[in-house]
Amino acid sequence: MDSLSEALKQVFVKPFNAKYLFLFFILFAAEILLTYALGFALSFLIALALVQDSSILALAIVCFSGIVIIALYLLVLVLVGGIGLNIARDYLQGKEFSIQKAFEKSKPRFQSAFFQQVIFLIILLVFFAIVFFPLVSAILDSLLWQGVSAQFSMDSLVSSILEAAGQDALAFVAGILVSVLAALIFIPAIILLRQVVFFEKVSAIESIKRCLKLGFKNFLTTYAFIIIFAIVVIVGTVIGSIISENIAIAGNNSDSLYLAFSFLVSIGVQFWNSAIALLFAVKVYDLNVSKTPETVAEEKKPVRKFAGKKKK
Repeated sequence: MDSLSEALKQVFVKPFNAKYLFLFFILFAAEILLTYALGFALSFLIALALVQDSSILALAIVCFSGIVIIALYLLVLVLVGGIGLNIARDYLQGKEFSIQKAFEKSKPRFQSAFFQQVIFLIILLVFFAIVFFPLVSAILDSLLWQGVSAQFSMDSLVSSILEAAGQDALAFVAGILVSVLAALIFIPAIILLRQVVFFEKVSAIESIKRCLKLGFKNFLTTYAFIIIFAIVVIVGTVIGSIISENIAIAGNNSDSLYLAFSFLVSIGVQFWNSAIALLFAVKVYDLNVSKTPETVAEEKKPVRKFAGKKKK
């Protein structure tokens, strides 16, 4: 198990490696392109739904397309996340690392990782449905009424959400406070989800249970690591935003060269934050795990002694 100071050192010093940054750039670009493609597909399907004569058909298209796009997005996160985590882990351990090796390590865990994300998403939806029950109930009533009366539209859906939130503002604020409190309590466990499922041979459900166990094992140390990392990232992001904005202002917000350079600075800050976030993810796992269940199991196995052949 690493110390907090050693973990911080490896997160903020290790990124200065050309090969690691290059491989991460490939993953970073792939994730952005795939995410934008899925976003475009969702926008297209919603636009297609809005031109339907039947409001029930429109609602069905929106729901179905939303589920498909979310599933595909989870696949993208699992694929890119698994490869990225294994690259970062091999790099931090001083081993040879490549996209191919990381893919081979991640490949047996993709199914469990996907189901883990689906289960976690369902848990979140159930939690929010309970916490924001008055709001959810009002929205469902509105959707049902729109479906029956053939008046479905995105504007009416948004209006229903705002109206429901305004009618029971106290319950809405209470729901937000409960959600924030739950996030603050469980963030040390949530932040370990992908690492556990990719670094340990556990099922989707077992990985969630193990995250809860690990998350509260070194609660204060993990929280300190998260807070320090967040502060550094926020400060770096603010500085990058100021530089980017000043570059755009220097070009009077119209010079294409200045705007392009300003955009590159913004992307560069985002890229750097994502690159060190992978290292952070690995080290926050190492901070809580000295031995994996597989390592302990191997140590408990009896040593087999091979006796020589007996002479006749």
